Amino acid sequence: MSRASQSRVSEYLDLITHLPAGASLRLEDVGWDEYEALISALEAKPNLRLTYRQGTLEIMTPSKLHESLKTFITRLLQVLSEVCEIELETSGSTTYKDPRKGEGTEPDECVYVGQPERILGKDWIILGVDPTPEIMIDIDVTHGSDSKLAIYENYGVPEFWHYSNHRMRIFELTAQGYKETDRSRHFPLLASDQLTKFMNLSLQEGQSKTLKAFREWLRSSMRKDHD
Repeated sequence: MSRASQSRVSEYLDLITHLPAGASLRLEDVGWDEYEALISALEAKPNLRLTYRQGTLEIMTPSKLHESLKTFITRLLQVLSEVCEIELETSGSTTYKDPRKGEGTEPDECVYVGQPERILGKDWIILGVDPTPEIMIDIDVTHGSDSKLAIYENYGVPEFWHYSNHRMRIFELTAQGYKETDRSRHFPLLASDQLTKFMNLSLQEGQSKTLKAFREWLRSSMRKDHD
């Protein structure tokens, strides 16, 4: 890396360090080597979210509300896996990047359905080389996911869950791009309105109580399917 790039990385790090929770920063004309240097330098700050595309770097510092919702959706998926006996692996905010296309992103959660050994032990995922997750999940309390969505579509992520404005929406990848659907292709019991209900309930009743209600709802729904 050139001295000029090293100097810019230092300036970027100073800006990022002073970002308050729930804030975002957009930087233009950032080189790929600078982006990778920032990823390495910010390993000690796992709560930051970096999205890089076509020289534009977006940094987001999650709020407490964002992190609470992120934790809840991960716990909900764990309950789903246990009750429905579905083999899945969540990878949290793993860095997904493609040096060939100059793109990189960090979802709030990603889900591999079946064959978890595909990604076990990986520190980051090389898009177009490593397996693509079945589902990407983003929670937007104060920021949008437009840049991320374009990256997900480029690499054929089959399903995208997006929580914003107290509503969970499910998008399925089609030949024409992402189209909203009312139900998860990979988890047919899960409809967007049910996910919305439990996400919002977790903010009112707390996570443990809500997960207990979700577990009971799952079991009841499974019994109805078998009747």
